[in-house]
Amino acid sequence: MGGIAKFLLTDPQVIGGLQWFGTFATLIGFWIAFAQLKKTKNAAEAALEATSKLGGLVQGREQLIELNAAITHLENARNSLSQGGRDGASIYIELAGTSLIQASELLVDTPLERKHVKRGTVNLKRLAETLAELPEGAVLEDFTPLALAARSIVAELKPSAARLRYNYDNPR
Repeated sequence: MGGIAKFLLTDPQVIGGLQWFGTFATLIGFWIAFAQLKKTKNAAEAALEATSKLGGLVQGREQLIELNAAITHLENARNSLSQGGRDGASIYIELAGTSLIQASELLVDTPLERKHVKRGTVNLKRLAETLAELPEGAVLEDFTPLALAARSIVAELKPSAARLRYNYDNPR
């Protein structure tokens, strides 16, 4: 048995064959490693894309929440104004303004919606100023134009909310 081992370890043809086999096995190993690296790269790219899409969905949801909160506050302000409630309307207008500002900050990638929200913010500021200038002894009829202005702002914002909802429900 010792002679066979000595022959296999010292014969030039056997050693040459083993070197070729080793080279072939090394090349197959490199090929497998390269294929695994390529799969890992593809998986990392897929994970990055999924993370990006998830971030977009979360941002879209935040935009929708803030805009809908502003619309709800404006509806409450309109109801309060139609009943002659100055204090409640002031609070709701302030809350709506905060929500509109937050929505505007979130609407970086949707310039059309941002434009509508900014316009709504300006109109809301005018409404707040008009309400503040209303005399203390104002009667219910004095609040009617303000309630109509609040309704107009809501009507301006609802299409933007609908478009954001559609974009959220149907991501690209």
